[in-house]
Amino acid sequence: MLKPLEGIRVIEFALATAGPSCGKLLSEMGAEVIVVEPIGGRTTRWVTDYYDVWDTGKKSVCINMKTPEGKEAMRRLLKSADVFFSNFRTKALERLGLDYESVHSLRPDIVYGVLTGWGEFGEAADRPGFDPVCWWARGGFMNDLAADGTVVIPPLGMANSFTGQNLAAELTAALFKRKRTGKGSRIVVSLYGEAVFLNNYRIINAQLGKLPQKNRRKAASAANNIYRCTDGWIYLFLLDDETFAKAASALSIDRDRYPSLAALEGSGAPDAVGLLDQIFSGMTAAQAAEALIPAGAVVERCWGTTDMMRDQVAWDNQFLFRWTMSQGRKCGEERVVFSAPMRFNGEGYTQDSFWRTPYLAEHTLPVLRSVGYQEAELWRMEETGCIETEWKG
Repeated sequence: MLKPLEGIRVIEFALATAGPSCGKLLSEMGAEVIVVEPIGGRTTRWVTDYYDVWDTGKKSVCINMKTPEGKEAMRRLLKSADVFFSNFRTKALERLGLDYESVHSLRPDIVYGVLTGWGEFGEAADRPGFDPVCWWARGGFMNDLAADGTVVIPPLGMANSFTGQNLAAELTAALFKRKRTGKGSRIVVSLYGEAVFLNNYRIINAQLGKLPQKNRRKAASAANNIYRCTDGWIYLFLLDDETFAKAASALSIDRDRYPSLAALEGSGAPDAVGLLDQIFSGMTAAQAAEALIPAGAVVERCWGTTDMMRDQVAWDNQFLFRWTMSQGRKCGEERVVFSAPMRFNGEGYTQDSFWRTPYLAEHTLPVLRSVGYQEAELWRMEETGCIETEWKG
């Protein structure tokens, strides 16, 4: 099956997770994604478990950007590219001649993307950005999602992946625009901007005087809360009075005391939370779901990551599958890995479509040949340290 981005050449000049996650999605959509690495490889390559997943299906080219010959090789690659993206800071890109103006002068219709920590403007624009700082800490999540008197310890990589996914969508839209107009685009996304966008519900609520719920016993509504069953926690949400009436019948709740959903809210919430605590303390999570789902309630056990990894729904939809690591000290070990969260014409991703990660510099020679380099030039560039060729360590 022809994938939507087949025939598109992408140059990825990125580190860590946010940039490579974008390239991973573009690769899954069929693009030729060329990762340009320094001699010896980018630092995140050696964090094998993560690199092995995020860089599957890509090509590795090693160029010494500190040499004139290396910079010229990069310029030739950019002239051949449809897309360039990076998560390096602006000043670093300017030093390397990879700022938008320089790249645009080489290929006027290029789609150029930058992923930053803080956005383009303001006092933080030139500061390094990491997802625990830009997204979790300053974006409000670390504080607002925690119980009273604490803050959340953020899971690394989550915000990076969100933002990388956003950049992939923007780049794809810009390619569609280029097909219609013949013009390229400059796109900037940021970790902090993603945090603000995803915190939309709380931004609106803050202006309505509705503070984040930080204590389940002081919930604004007992119908939107968490409860402990005999085998773990569940989340419960009752949308309207009709749903509440059915749920109340299923749970034998006194309708004279709680005639409508409004009785579970505001000043009535603490007593209602106490009642539901008593009810659910004698039920398993499965029993709660069996009673409430037919009533139209939203109810689900609060799973952990290891629970999710065993979830048959995730496997049935090919959100998860087993994959064998392809290189490094853990080569040959099997992992449960995640697929790109999308399907084209009903097709998902499997072991066969989840290509292996490239060896360091595996594609330096064939990619540079594709932009006009001859064997004698390549041999001389390798001898002088301007490029690195395939290594299978």
